[in-house]
Amino acid sequence: MAHAGRDWNDVAARVAASRPLALSPSIPAGLNQWIDGRSYAELFTEAFGTPDVTPARIAMAIATFERTLYSDRTPFDASVSQISNLTAAEARGQAVFNQSRCNVCHAGTLFTDNQFHNIGVRPQTEDTGRFQVTGNTNNVGEFRTPSLRNVELRAPYMHDGHFATLEDVVEFYNRGGDFNAPNINRNLIRPLNLTAQQKSDLVAFLKRPLTDPRVAAAAAPFDRPTLYTESGRVPQSTGNGTPGSGSNVPQVTAIEPPLAGNPNFAVGVSNALGGAQAVLVIGSSDPGTGPSIPSNASFARTSLKLSGSGAGQGFGSVSLQIPENSALVGSTFFGRWFVLDANAAGGVAVTPVFKMTIFGAANSSAVTTNPIDDAQTFVTQHYRDFLNRDVDASGLSYWTEQINGNSSNNPDACSIVDTSCVLSRRITVSAAFFIENEFQQTGSFVYRIYTTSLGRQPTYSEFTSDRNQIDVSTLSSSKQTFADSWVQRQAFINKYGANPAADAFVDALLATLKSYDGVDLTAKRSTYINELQGGASRGQIVREVAEDTNVQSAEYNSSFVLMQYFGYLRRDADSGGYKFWLDVLNNRVQGNYRAMVCAFLTSAEYQLRFGQAVTRRNSDCSSQ
Repeated sequence: MAHAGRDWNDVAARVAASRPLALSPSIPAGLNQWIDGRSYAELFTEAFGTPDVTPARIAMAIATFERTLYSDRTPFDASVSQISNLTAAEARGQAVFNQSRCNVCHAGTLFTDNQFHNIGVRPQTEDTGRFQVTGNTNNVGEFRTPSLRNVELRAPYMHDGHFATLEDVVEFYNRGGDFNAPNINRNLIRPLNLTAQQKSDLVAFLKRPLTDPRVAAAAAPFDRPTLYTESGRVPQSTGNGTPGSGSNVPQVTAIEPPLAGNPNFAVGVSNALGGAQAVLVIGSSDPGTGPSIPSNASFARTSLKLSGSGAGQGFGSVSLQIPENSALVGSTFFGRWFVLDANAAGGVAVTPVFKMTIFGAANSSAVTTNPIDDAQTFVTQHYRDFLNRDVDASGLSYWTEQINGNSSNNPDACSIVDTSCVLSRRITVSAAFFIENEFQQTGSFVYRIYTTSLGRQPTYSEFTSDRNQIDVSTLSSSKQTFADSWVQRQAFINKYGANPAADAFVDALLATLKSYDGVDLTAKRSTYINELQGGASRGQIVREVAEDTNVQSAEYNSSFVLMQYFGYLRRDADSGGYKFWLDVLNNRVQGNYRAMVCAFLTSAEYQLRFGQAVTRRNSDCSSQ
């Protein structure tokens, strides 16, 4: 959370937007159960009564937790309370501790005086310590005395991690420190001349007697989540690259958490040729060391112009959004930067490879995928929703490849992070199910029967019932059978009569058509009348009018909009939404059906038909 220029309000905002402990690979069971997939706003509501995440509340929450961390059950505490005794070596070590005046600075029950001292670990000029805060030269090289409770568990030691073991620390004090300075108290920091036995006993006292077994075992209240940096989840850079100008091998930096849903997975490049073009390739296998640059990648492929100038001075980074898709969790990817550099072998300098494995939030029970996100499921459902039949194998293969790509790279597969590419292809495929001839000859035909002869659109229930009567395997005959039965319906008879004269029927039918959508087929009046008088049925004339190309053109947009509701949402259209999208297609951006299709595909109503997760938003359509 800490960063130059960031204040507490920034920290609070970031906490509020974060998922609790999302990066931890291991969370204590009790804590994980309490979080139960909730947000920080929900947790703050439980703790404080309202969801506001503020700096004061963060500080109060941390302080309240820290007050529970009271380490007072060590063997030393038991000895002082006369509950149990130290071992002989430990007791001798305690005596050495006091006789050597260690207890002057490491005083009291906390084994610290909480004061600042220079004990000669490093030269004053190397690390100025407390002086950085006070500006007082008497404080140069001083650091606060740490508590010795649980010191055995806190290697390495000293403010700079200078010593690896407690034995090293005792040797340091035994020789009176390593460096001199005016503000070192030589009454305390001086050669101790301890024997080997005394040093061994002193170390024995510092270990078990001062260690709380609850802390050592990470038992409550000292249990805690494992940090991201302690896990094996940090991306690792290994192997060799290809040098470029100045024999410099570009270096890759990838330390951000590869967490599903991370909107800012940053990958940097440095030590490259300044001003050069660089291409980042991340895929399911090592992209290699060139000289050719892979033309596509399963996870991401992106490029940028490096900042800086000259050999080894080029740098830059990109930020990638990892989709919040649980299907990605556990997937491993490999990435390299390829830098165009005329002085490199083959003209391309390459970084070592980095490896990352996508992980999910340990405490999240939220569903992050939806079955309709799968391309085959998406295509199969479109056959059912728009063509009213089961998918055929060739159609499933073809349309799925139009989304996922194929082995012939025609089209190429979209990279995982390029969600815009996937959405664009889904829009194209989805719209095709309306545009293609099969729907126009079946579902759209039923729609036009209603509008041309009754002067109104069908309801959803009417459409689905009548659509079932059109069989694509016997298309022409089933359409005629439907049209012949249509003219026997009471609604049709009420409008045109049971047995009207040919000219009266044609005039009434053409008047209905012209009144509803403005199409004037008067030029065909005589043809229709002659056909009726020659033995054609009224059903045949109704079908001919519905299939007229002028009618199809006039009804195309209105049919397209209504079928969004019937196909995607499986319900009647709401008046406001229908009018809005019809206006878009007719007037605002004529023919821009992609925006409309995208809006329905990314609607929560559509996605919740198939699963609990809403994985796409209408805002995703801005790139389409």
